[in-house]
Amino acid sequence: MSQQVTIKSVTANTPVDVYYCNSFSASCVYVATVSTFPYVFDVPPPYDETNIVIKIIDVNGCIDGDIVYITPTPTPSFTPTPTLTPTQTASQTPTSSQTPTQTPTQTATQTCTPTFTPSPSLTPAIAKHAIGQNRYNTSGSTCNDTITLVNYYTFISEANSVPVVGVTVYETAVGIILYNVYNGQNKWIKMGFGSDYYAVLINTAGKISNFVICS
Repeated sequence: MSQQVTIKSVTANTPVDVYYCNSFSASCVYVATVSTFPYVFDVPPPYDETNIVIKIIDVNGCIDGDIVYITPTPTPSFTPTPTLTPTQTASQTPTSSQTPTQTPTQTATQTCTPTFTPSPSLTPAIAKHAIGQNRYNTSGSTCNDTITLVNYYTFISEANSVPVVGVTVYETAVGIILYNVYNGQNKWIKMGFGSDYYAVLINTAGKISNFVICS
């Protein structure tokens, strides 16, 4: 069955794009563009079987999100063990003396053992990329730049070990939420993706428009 989610209100520049994401793979599904709240929608299987990440992107590219924790249904296991042992013994002697003996024994044992499945842990949803210290007009000059200790960020579901054209680059990460879209000013910057470095061209909207691997 699906999981119903209600967004009561948002602090953002509306309208906003609403997504729901799988907490393990960070795979996101677009729901709708919404201007009026509260807004209610359903998250279908298999996304409703684990914790759900709700992602909201406003018209300025700012991203916010929250986690909907899915509580597993406990599965009780009952083991009833009733045992009824009646014992009746009658003894009669020739002198008309009768001594009946009746010893009923009843033993009932019931054990209830509920079993709970713990909630899965949340895997990282963002990727960090080391950057160079300068901005260049050509890709060839960019690859000679020196890498700094500063990192820029992308969502793992969008770009992780290699650059992807059209993906947004952010300057700030707080938990699993990214802020401050990077204004690349249509210049090249050296960035680390996986074990390689790339010259990456980023436009004024913070999106990757081209890239070249540095040999």
